[in-house]
Amino acid sequence: MTATDLLARVAGAGIQLWSENGELRFRAPKGALTPELRAEIGARRAELIALLAEAAAVAAADDRDPLPSFQPELDDEIPLAPGQARWWFLDRLGADPRAALITAALDLRGPLDIARLARAFADIVRRHQPLRTAIVDHQGTPHAVLRPVPAPWPLPVTDAADDATADAMAREIAARPIDLADGLNLRTALIRQAPDHHRLVVVLHHAAADGWSLGVLLHEVQVLYDGGTLPPLRRSYAEVMQDQARIRTSDLDVWRKLLADLPPASDLVLPGHPEPAGDDPVIRRRLAPETSARLDALGRGLGVTPFIILTAAAQILIGRLSGSRDFALGTPVANRPDADAEALIGFVTNTLVLRAALGRARTVRELLTAIRGDTRDALAHQSLPFDRLVDALGIARTGTDNPLFRVLVAAGAADLPAPRLGGLDVAILPAPATSTRLDLEIHGHAGPEGFDLAVTFDPARIGRTAATDLLDRL
Repeated sequence: MTATDLLARVAGAGIQLWSENGELRFRAPKGALTPELRAEIGARRAELIALLAEAAAVAAADDRDPLPSFQPELDDEIPLAPGQARWWFLDRLGADPRAALITAALDLRGPLDIARLARAFADIVRRHQPLRTAIVDHQGTPHAVLRPVPAPWPLPVTDAADDATADAMAREIAARPIDLADGLNLRTALIRQAPDHHRLVVVLHHAAADGWSLGVLLHEVQVLYDGGTLPPLRRSYAEVMQDQARIRTSDLDVWRKLLADLPPASDLVLPGHPEPAGDDPVIRRRLAPETSARLDALGRGLGVTPFIILTAAAQILIGRLSGSRDFALGTPVANRPDADAEALIGFVTNTLVLRAALGRARTVRELLTAIRGDTRDALAHQSLPFDRLVDALGIARTGTDNPLFRVLVAAGAADLPAPRLGGLDVAILPAPATSTRLDLEIHGHAGPEGFDLAVTFDPARIGRTAATDLLDRL
């Protein structure tokens, strides 16, 4: 495995690696940096530092668009990020509002100070502009306008007699749409099951947050609830997103080559049994210990990550089910290259497009090698915003469907750790509501107890029966 392959493997595991004063530094999700991977990084330290220096030199040769100018037209207007505009347009086109929500639930046991928790949320909303940004229609185009923080912060408490009632209440709270024009993009509520037992439900609009943001939010709740202080943000969300909106000509050229003559996403037809929408369009499986061990051995033997293996399995299965060998899968990337971006709550994530390698591989080993190379190339040019890529390829958008792929694949570490709130026992509960605007999302999570799989499906296109069959065959 070359040093370039190792960098791709590290990035695919969600680990950020950089050079600082001649030393390697990293940030890694819990469990991602295994002892074997740490040893490989240490053995190739000098090569990795040289590669990172070369990448920094390329970045310094700035061939990006000039920074766009901003002239406010409304009171308290701030620059609108491309991702915010995308969610506004999807809302206007009638997309399922549930697909625009990120939800979380926490089990809180012990003496809860509700007023202190409400103040923590208010401080967080005041600190992070996207949580209080209204996206309004002005002369037919979206504009971002800051709203004041409600005082006091709304944290309603509802009583539930038992777990089943609490589950139903959490689903109802999590399914309520958030109106982007209101500018309140965070909803919080408490369900009281006993004097010292509460369930906290958190709902965020995707225009204001992504998966990474949820981790930031929970960390900041922990700090503020326990009486701590947070360092000031060095850059605002609007500033970071304005900078990321500047695209490199070299990135455009690479993506045009990678996706040349890609068939339309609508050509990919998966077998399905449409069914009425249920409460939880997610199916979960934990691989048997012996299967997880075999996959781990395969990955270590070939120098590939669980993401590469999961993507290969998805490509093989989707190819067989659809009869197609040339299609694309989407995969999310955090898109937070520095500490300034990592500290933000906001929709920062980007989506990469990975073209199926079935036509370029005769064996599973060749397929894994091809996907590893494709992933490396995609990560090297991940700064190009997805919407700009679609525009550059000249692909027509039809309704709310994704124009490049129908299936998303993601793999990473296990679930977020629960925040530590003074005097409370806290546990993360399953998300009370989940939805997707794609046909399928296939998620894999490597944890201490094995490898977990989850498939989120669109009931109107795939249905639980077909999704269950797909996961069983995966």
